[in-house]
Amino acid sequence: MTTTTATTEVPTEEKPRPRIYAVKSTTMKSRPQLPQQQQQQQQQQQQ
Repeated sequence: MTTTTATTEVPTEEKPRPRIYAVKSTTMKSRPQLPQQQQQQQQQQQQ
């Protein structure tokens, strides 16, 4: 009984972890894109 609970708890903890990494990867990608867009807008304004 205890072994089954432990095994069930481990996968549940591992599942949310990859989700967090996925969210971080998307945020990290969106962060560099935001400044690039701002720079492009500034360049257009200067022209």
